[in-house]
Parts: sequence; structure tokens; C-alpha cells
Amino acid sequence: MTPDTKIFVSYAHHDRALAEQLFRMLRSLSVNVWSDDDLRAGENWQETLRSRLRDSEYFVLLLTPKTFESSWVLQELGAAFALGKQIIPVVTDRRLVARLPVDLAKVHSLTVDEMDKLEEALAA
Repeated sequence: MTPDTKIFVSYAHHDRALAEQLFRMLRSLSVNVWSDDDLRAGENWQETLRSRLRDSEYFVLLLTPKTFESSWVLQELGAAFALGKQIIPVVTDRRLVARLPVDLAKVHSLTVDEMDKLEEALAA
């Protein structure tokens, strides 16, 4: 991985504290991390989201029970799936993967307690 490695992180805003831990872990790997937190006032946010997602190599999904209450997270996941992005779920409970609207049964997920293994998952 290099600083040019682009990672799109999707999470429900209710999970902001957990997302902050994820951001810290990813940024310690010296990669380019992006989420909708990086949107600026006046930006065409829909086009920016599409562009950032399209340009990313990896899609990291912070998956908690609150994920299912966020239509934006589910839309971003669907777009990442359709674009063939490498999806890495970081989950509070592995059973949540089966509830997603896309089939990630064959995708290895990490629990939030395993965030320190993200570098390995990204390199795989």
C-alpha cells in the first residue's frame, strides 16, 4: 500500500465514535482515506460521492445495527458492489453480514476488535 491507495469508508453517522477509531487505524497505514465527512459546503455532494467511490480501490464498510437505518450507507454499499470494489466489512457482529442487501457471504470480515488486521486485509 502507498499514500496513493484510495479507501472509501462508509458508516452510519450514529456510529461516529467507532468510525473515528477506524479512521485513525487506516490513516496510520499512510493511505488516502475518504468519507462523506470530507464534503465541503457548496460542493455537489452527490457527484463528489460518486467520483470518490469510483476512484477508490477499497470500500470499507463499518457495519453495526445502525447501518440498516442509513439509506446512504446502503446506497454506497450497492454502488461499491456494482463497481466491483474490494469490500472489507468491519463489523460489531459477523451475523449482520447476512442481513445486507448484497451478498458478501464470501467476503472476509473483520470485527471491530480486529481493526489492527486491516493492513493484512488490504494487502490480501
